[in-house]
Amino acid sequence: IKDGNPGLRQRQLAPGAFATIFPCVNCAADQFFDQVAVFNGAFPVPESLGDIEVLVGGTKSPLYYVGPPIPPDHPTGQINFVVPNNSALASSSLPADLEVIQVSTGRVLGATLVPMNSYAPAFFLYPQGQTGATVFVAAINQDGTVNSASNPALRGQVVSLYMTGEGYVPNAPPDGMPATTPIQSQFKPTVLLNLLDVNSQYSESEEHILYYGLNGYPGMWQINLKIPMGVATFPPSIDVLVNKVGAWDLTPDSPYHAYLYVK
Repeated sequence: IKDGNPGLRQRQLAPGAFATIFPCVNCAADQFFDQVAVFNGAFPVPESLGDIEVLVGGTKSPLYYVGPPIPPDHPTGQINFVVPNNSALASSSLPADLEVIQVSTGRVLGATLVPMNSYAPAFFLYPQGQTGATVFVAAINQDGTVNSASNPALRGQVVSLYMTGEGYVPNAPPDGMPATTPIQSQFKPTVLLNLLDVNSQYSESEEHILYYGLNGYPGMWQINLKIPMGVATFPPSIDVLVNKVGAWDLTPDSPYHAYLYVK
């Protein structure tokens, strides 16, 4: 998962954000043991996996994966979890306690404080074609096919962007359960294409952000975006940044940008 502008500073978490825990730098490689446990696809996403629990602010988190690193670019293991949809976490500017617990013994395997924010927007990545600072977002074109260099979206059509970190969502299903109907997130995001706001800096007067909310996978935030007819497509990919007030600073010289294929 990538955000729009990580820079050199520590990123924050938010309710609903998909996140990963690695063992601490000076800890044993098997700090979280050597087991491999993966969410089996049957909802709810479990709050205990491989004899492991993760608590954020005292609330159990849904766990997707406990085991070796994926991909193997880290020398130790990892835990993939979803920050609970807890309004108290969203409303406080204080760091939250994060604990990794062995369920069978109650032993604390790791604990730290994590910085929190109301929102922490980040993109899921298209699983191929990632090279350095050019990173392509996970997106589905209007015809239901995956957006890629060989299959770009068309101007005027709708693409679905797959993200995380939308913040606390009122009336959301219980943690670990998918949304079975559209549930819009609390505040509308700003979407920039080539650093221009899609709803204020293109000539079209229509709405371009058609949906922003939960979908069928806990931890995922979906934005349905109608691509403005006036967006430049030379080269045939456009710079995408998504922001919510206070989430991060958007600057043209950001060391990291995410891209979408459009023609």
